[in-house]
Amino acid sequence: MDRVEPLRKIHLSISAAETLRVEGTSHAGMELAFICGIGRSGITPFEARLAGKRVGDVVDLEVMTPQVERFFEHLAPQLCPAFTGRDAVHMRVKITRIETPAARDIVKAMAELSAHGGSGCDCGCGCG
Repeated sequence: MDRVEPLRKIHLSISAAETLRVEGTSHAGMELAFICGIGRSGITPFEARLAGKRVGDVVDLEVMTPQVERFFEHLAPQLCPAFTGRDAVHMRVKITRIETPAARDIVKAMAELSAHGGSGCDCGCGCG
């Protein structure tokens, strides 16, 4: 019964587009893996939306570009490219795998986060 919860490694498949509802809209796909709950404030708003979900669950989100850094926090730099030139992005997030990381991997992820200041997207899209 694996669920999204703090200190679990979450693997996602993310499709992003200007709309999820329009037929024929192409979605730029990306993969994302991260350890849940290690942000500067603990659980990010994005992680809170995934909390309790299981492998195979899908979550649809709409995120306004000015909210990217607050919503994703330390994950924002990896997601900023989807927001370039858009006011908002509709995301379809599918949980593809959940695992328990080794303690050293948690410490390493926290150290890397600390070394990079916790967030700060500088991709030029205006989200950070």
